[in-house]
Amino acid sequence: MAEIKFTAEVIKVQTMERDYAIRLTLDLAEDETQVMAMLAECKRQGIPLTFIAKINDDRPNNTEQHRKRKF
Repeated sequence: MAEIKFTAEVIKVQTMERDYAIRLTLDLAEDETQVMAMLAECKRQGIPLTFIAKINDDRPNNTEQHRKRKF
């Protein structure tokens, strides 16, 4: 598994109190179950990932449109 590519919306960014680690919460479209499975498998196996975020130029104008969209 060399690359897992998906579009997501950042829902929450927070700093953890106990160790000051940064936690991100992302929303994926409901039909991205294969992506979810691949990410879960990486977590299960302890595989570290490198993320590169790019702005999606044809992104919707608001969150409600985003949640209805089928990437």
